[in-house]
Amino acid sequence: MRGIDVSRWQGEIDWAAVGAAGVRFAMIKATEGSGADPLFAGNVAGASGAGLVCGTYHYLRATDREDVIAEADHFADAMDPYREKIALWAALDVETEAHRQMGKEKLTDAVIAFFERLAERGYRPMLYTNNDFIASCYDFDRLRSYPIWLACWYEGGESDRPERDFAYQIWQQGVTRVEGIAGEVDNDYGYFTLPVTIRPGETVRIRPGARYYGTEIPVPDAVLEKTWIVKEVSGDRVVIDRSADGAMAIDSAVAASDLIPVGSGTEGAPQDPDAPDGDGGSGDPAAPPQSDPPAGETPPGGNAPDGKPDAPPDGEDGQSPAPGEEEAAAEEEAMEKGLAAFFKMIFRALGTALRAVFGKKE
Repeated sequence: MRGIDVSRWQGEIDWAAVGAAGVRFAMIKATEGSGADPLFAGNVAGASGAGLVCGTYHYLRATDREDVIAEADHFADAMDPYREKIALWAALDVETEAHRQMGKEKLTDAVIAFFERLAERGYRPMLYTNNDFIASCYDFDRLRSYPIWLACWYEGGESDRPERDFAYQIWQQGVTRVEGIAGEVDNDYGYFTLPVTIRPGETVRIRPGARYYGTEIPVPDAVLEKTWIVKEVSGDRVVIDRSADGAMAIDSAVAASDLIPVGSGTEGAPQDPDAPDGDGGSGDPAAPPQSDPPAGETPPGGNAPDGKPDAPPDGEDGQSPAPGEEEAAAEEEAMEKGLAAFFKMIFRALGTALRAVFGKKE
C-alpha cells in the first residue's frame, strides 16, 4: 500500500487531498535531538482526520548512552498527547557522520537503549536505515528482531520491491508528487496489514476510487457522496448498511482500508468482540521494517539517502505488459456490473421513499 513520510519541509499539507490521492499511511516527524518539528501536531491531526494511519519518527543527534535515552524520552513526551492517533511505529532515524564513526557495537548498543526506553513508554520502536549503515555501521544481527523501514532509492514500483535477507515493513523508494502537497515528498510502500478499528454502528465515508469488496466494480459517486452506518465487520471486509441520513440502503461490502471513520452511528450499536486489535497480521506487535534518511527529511531536490540509487532486482524492469483481450473483457464486465449495482441502489432508494409516502410496510 502507498504511504509517505513528512516533516516541516513539506509545509502546510491538504491531508484530505492526500487521502483522496490513494495514500493510506504517513510517517510523521515528531522530534530531532532535543528539538521538535513545528508541524508535528498539525500533521498528526490532519492525517488521522483524513483517514490515514499514522506513525512517527525521531532524528537522532546524541551519541552518548545517557543522552540517547534522554532523546527517547523527549520523543515519547512529544507523542504522548497524540497517542491515540499513532497506530503505527515510532521510528528512529540514525544517519549522521558522528554515528557512523561510533563503531558497530557502540552504535548498536545506543539504538537498542533507545528502543528499550520507547517500549517502556508504551511505543513500538522501528529502525529507519539504509543498506550502507546495515553493512558498515551496525551489528545488524542484534537488530533483526525490530521492525525495519528501509531507505533504498531507485525507480522501482510497489511490485518491484528490493530483495533483502531480512524482513522490512516499509520501503522508502524515493520522492514523488502527491496532490495536496506543494513540492516533492518521500514515497513509501507498506508491507503490513493496516489496523482495522472500524466497529459496527460507526459512521464512515468511502474513499474516492474504492471498489466493492473482492470485485473490480467501482463504488458509484452517489454512494461516495454520503456517509454510511457500518452493519458488520469481518477482518478487512466491512458491510455498510444504510446512509446516515436514512435516504439510501445498499447492504454492500467494501474493504476497511477504503473507509474513513466519521463517528458513531446509532446508540447502543453492537460491538464486535472478535475484531482485530490493530496489530495487523504480522504476528509481531511491531512488524519488522527498515529505512534510511528520515521520512520527509530530504529537502526538495535532495539526493537518495546513501547518495546513489540501488539497482532494481535482476530481471525486473518495472514495466507491466499492456492488457490483452481477457483484461479488456473483464473491465467491460466490471463496468456493466457497476451500472447494475448503481441502478439497483437507486431502485431501493425509490422504494424506500414510496413506502415513506404511502405508509406501506415491509
